[in-house]
Amino acid sequence: MKKLTSIFLLLILMLSVTSCVLNSSDNYTPSEDYDSCLPPRSSVKKYVYDYVGELTKEENDCLVAQMKALDDFNGSQIVIIITDELCGYSITDYSVKVFNEWGIGQRDINNGLMIVCSPAMHECRITTGYGTEKVLPDEKCLEIGNKSFGNGKDEIYLKLNDALSYIVPIMRASF
Repeated sequence: MKKLTSIFLLLILMLSVTSCVLNSSDNYTPSEDYDSCLPPRSSVKKYVYDYVGELTKEENDCLVAQMKALDDFNGSQIVIIITDELCGYSITDYSVKVFNEWGIGQRDINNGLMIVCSPAMHECRITTGYGTEKVLPDEKCLEIGNKSFGNGKDEIYLKLNDALSYIVPIMRASF
């Protein structure tokens, strides 16, 4: 009788787990729509992807000049994405997924860095490759992010330019 009761309880447990799994398909998970939402990387080398039109042409050109000079100097790549469409992800998860999908930096050195900003959410995130993480660990990126992006109402260009003023010299000296 104990064995029959145990089997019955196990069967009820399995049915309830199956029911939970089936019902969870009604919930939105970012990965379901991620591929269709992920911004495509340009086939032409590009440093700034401003999907919301936050930057003037002059501001864009100034940021690009700093990142291109670094890339020309030692191959380190910095990419900036400005978007309000995070595909249902947190800004952290979104930036890591796009960073990995796009393959920022040189593959053998992993010397890439990406800054993702969402003006609507008032958030920015700095994501690094494994090689860059050695010279700009998460704690340092968080510190730079807090100094540069903080809670101020400055234009996004000023915040990005400030972040680059910390990041570029470190990456220039390190690779």
